[in-house]
Amino acid sequence: MLLLAIVGLVVLIACANVAVLLLAQSEARRREIGIRAAMGASRGRIVRQLLTESVLLAASGGLVALLITRWMIPLLDWLLPPGPDFLEFVIRLDARVAAVTVLTCMATVLLFGLAPAIDASRTDVNAVIKTGGLGPRRRFAGRSLLVITQAALGVVLVTAAGLLARSFLHTQSQRAGFDTDKEMLALIAGIGGGRNTATATCDAIAERLRALPGVKRAAYCRRMPMSNFAGTGATRDIVIPGRAAEPGQEVMRLRYNQVSPDYFALTGTRLLSGRTFSHADSGSAPRVALVNQTMAHQQWPAGDALGRWIRVNGTDTQIVGVVEDGIIANIHERPEQFLYFPFAQAPVGEVTFMMETAVDAATLLDAGKRELRAADPHSVVLLTTTLRQHVRDALYSDWLAAFLSITIAGLGIALAAAGLFGVVMHGVNRRLRELGVRVALGAGNRALVGIVLKQALALAGSGAILGVALAIAAGRLLAGMLYGVRPHDAISLALGVAIVLLVTAAASVYPAWKATRVDPATVLRAE
Repeated sequence: MLLLAIVGLVVLIACANVAVLLLAQSEARRREIGIRAAMGASRGRIVRQLLTESVLLAASGGLVALLITRWMIPLLDWLLPPGPDFLEFVIRLDARVAAVTVLTCMATVLLFGLAPAIDASRTDVNAVIKTGGLGPRRRFAGRSLLVITQAALGVVLVTAAGLLARSFLHTQSQRAGFDTDKEMLALIAGIGGGRNTATATCDAIAERLRALPGVKRAAYCRRMPMSNFAGTGATRDIVIPGRAAEPGQEVMRLRYNQVSPDYFALTGTRLLSGRTFSHADSGSAPRVALVNQTMAHQQWPAGDALGRWIRVNGTDTQIVGVVEDGIIANIHERPEQFLYFPFAQAPVGEVTFMMETAVDAATLLDAGKRELRAADPHSVVLLTTTLRQHVRDALYSDWLAAFLSITIAGLGIALAAAGLFGVVMHGVNRRLRELGVRVALGAGNRALVGIVLKQALALAGSGAILGVALAIAAGRLLAGMLYGVRPHDAISLALGVAIVLLVTAAASVYPAWKATRVDPATVLRAE
């Protein structure tokens, strides 16, 4: 939906460009249209004639677009950023896409070709015939409105791209609750033998992995952080004895993870108070747990979480440590209460083995699989990944949104620049007589450039003000995709306005230069 909205804005900019060009063309054809009217063509006939030409223009553009699309689809694998191994893009040009393209072209004709056609049909036959089509020209307010619309949409595009880009950069700069810079290999496997022997099997596998050359540490857990897991299977019922709660809220359903004693040292998750798990926390030992910082602050704001007892699925469990908050499932989640249990006290059959390495982690993949199967011949390797790839996959949606929005916004700004150039150039051509008179009266080049730039920047500035309001509204719609960035981020808004004004100034350079080359004698003689 985000990409459709962004592409829709670009299409609107392109349509505004076409409408401006058709308006300019209708002025150039005033004499022709006047002659048609003088020969008896009705206003409706002229409108139909011009709309027919617009239909041919739209049909040609749609056909070329479909041909270019078919040619570019094989290039998308190279253009798109690499994604997770399990994610495959299936992009094809089918009847639905072709139908949408055709309908869009037809809608473009009706929405953006009708106004120029109606404007052209209002030609004053007597004035055109007397002056040969060079007489006074009407001012059409719609032209200025189209320019303002282009500038406003440009601000929205750049602001949205800026918000998504800043959000993605923020996700990379924030601490995830573990050290993402480590060289680490993860093997996700199904362990044979059932839960009764799972802990012993996992310990044996970890020991063999730890003995591999180039391996610093080895540990295991139920799930790696940022694994996008959720649902009732990943929660437990938690009751805090003696805590007064509202009716129906005595039981909390909290997410959790089961980890081995070396898990926190391997991941770099910081211990804030108390202790981590040890091999003494076996299946027959008293039940213990660690809580994250959010749970400690929410449930025991006085800072006395250590030693407290909670009831987990009906079993009394003591809190022995508090660790830092971390990303549980995905980067956009809000901080929530989370628990860790010793794997030995809550074993499962699907386990993630992690190895911190002193060499490129990917080079130990085959050796890790071999040692895993040697320790447990019945195990099945479900997925393998490095920590670097795991983090990249977890952030892929943010990366893709930022990449595509910046790319499409760049296309939209390029189209807006072309449209602004055409409008400013057309404005200079319309004012040649005025500019010639100014030069004859002594106006210098600086004054002429100022006239052109003032007109262009006035329209773009009005559009930018409207664009800021629209961008703030659009930012609220993007709020669910942003991390660490406010929907009304001032930097992104300022960037959008600045780029649109700079593009407008750049698009006005050549028309302004042309204005300084006006020969008053030639212009006045032609008039």
